Amino acid sequence: MYVAVGDAVYTSTDKEDWDIVDVALGEFSHVVYADKFYMSVDGVGIYSFDGDAWVLEVQDACTYTHAITVDGVPMFGTADGRIMYGPSWNFVFVAPGAVSMIYDTQFHVVVDSETTLETFSGTLFDLVSEGTTDIEDFTVTDTWYDTQRKIFVVAAYATDDKSPVFFNYSKGEWTMVFSDLDTHAVSLADGGVATENAVYTTTDYVSFDLLHTFEDFEVRTLLNV
Repeated sequence: MYVAVGDAVYTSTDKEDWDIVDVALGEFSHVVYADKFYMSVDGVGIYSFDGDAWVLEVQDACTYTHAITVDGVPMFGTADGRIMYGPSWNFVFVAPGAVSMIYDTQFHVVVDSETTLETFSGTLFDLVSEGTTDIEDFTVTDTWYDTQRKIFVVAAYATDDKSPVFFNYSKGEWTMVFSDLDTHAVSLADGGVATENAVYTTTDYVSFDLLHTFEDFEVRTLLNV
């Protein structure tokens, strides 16, 4: 199942037909699934949903930048350099900047400081920097581990003209790829790329096939459960 969140919640089994779910908790920024759904609301905190009731798990008036599940543990990155993790909802400080997380055989963290990407690897409590890459004049929107190509992918856009771009990370190096999207991607998932109002599929992050266009709904995060 695919879940798209923003000022509403939509679900789909094929990324083409979508059903709206009525949830009145504000505008969600990120969503992840562990034993149940966890969703963040910027400036409020993190909610959980077990199929019956919504519970405010932690109140933290920050901006949430990413969400991921690692070995069944829900984690949320923040714009002030932290990783908040359940079920205790303590946090680990990584570095100043917006935090995104990736997991393949080990834990990876990408911190966007607006001018550089700094990549860390290791475990949640023992992260080692692998160095920084200059991305001045680009704004990062999401990070993903592509299980098919076995590379890390960062979605971004040029700050001056909003043109979409992707950064691929493999063997310690970042490569910039320009795409033919009309607008920048806001979220990545297995087999799917979301812009603010549409869902696409791609195999190379250069060419994209349109699957669905939303009306009166702005996507913040696309999740593949």
